[in-house]
Amino acid sequence: MRVAQRALRNHDIPETETPVTGSGIKHLLALAALVGIALPVEAKPPATASILGEWRGTYVCGQGLSALALTVASLNRSRVKAIFDFGPLKENPAVPHGRYEMSGDFNAKTGRLKLGAGRWIEQPPGYFTVDLDGYLTASGARLTGVVPAAGCSVFDLTHGQALVG
Repeated sequence: MRVAQRALRNHDIPETETPVTGSGIKHLLALAALVGIALPVEAKPPATASILGEWRGTYVCGQGLSALALTVASLNRSRVKAIFDFGPLKENPAVPHGRYEMSGDFNAKTGRLKLGAGRWIEQPPGYFTVDLDGYLTASGARLTGVVPAAGCSVFDLTHGQALVG
């Protein structure tokens, strides 16, 4: 919890979003603890760690806990592009499938990945795109962070883990 509080205190969220404060911080931390997600701040991935490839896990938004597959490819140096592919889990089978493009930056020194939403590839009715702001863990095996949008909270991905649902 101390790491997540430091992230919020250091305002490691996009400048376009309003910082979470007061009871909002407690709610975000409680939700992260509930779904078992750590919010790393100062992850320093090993030099051999790569953000590229397929990441699978979950994220939380208005529809509840949902499956997420994020495929990350390099454009040049720190610029990356990705495909955000979401869908149902056994625990939440009503979530439809959807996909959209993303682009952003990856800082290999700090492990921070910031992705902005792009155009829809497959849009379910009533759904909107979201951005991602997270960190590659020191082991290079996990990517965790926040989904800075109204009604959303956190994501937790593992490199190459099978998508459930």
